Amino acid sequence: MWALGCIMGELLTGAPLFGGDMTAEELHDDLSKNLGDIIDELKFEVLPELSPAAGEVFSGLLAFDPEKRMTAAEALNHRWFTEEAKKSEFAD
Repeated sequence: MWALGCIMGELLTGAPLFGGDMTAEELHDDLSKNLGDIIDELKFEVLPELSPAAGEVFSGLLAFDPEKRMTAAEALNHRWFTEEAKKSEFAD
């Protein structure tokens, strides 16, 4: 699910969310301390066009703690998919 969140972010921004010249240990330490800030910055500065529901899915997929991370079933049942589907039905 983490990887899906990363791919979602990369598709939305056009660039990898994490990486660079950091070692795996440095990346883990940075993410464990700053992930919430990183996601907030992405949602509000880089991806302001995200709907609140899309932001919830994005944040849920990238939750650092695996126990708190959104599962596939939770993601698929999230209001983002049901609300967006209803909106597109009425747009036709």
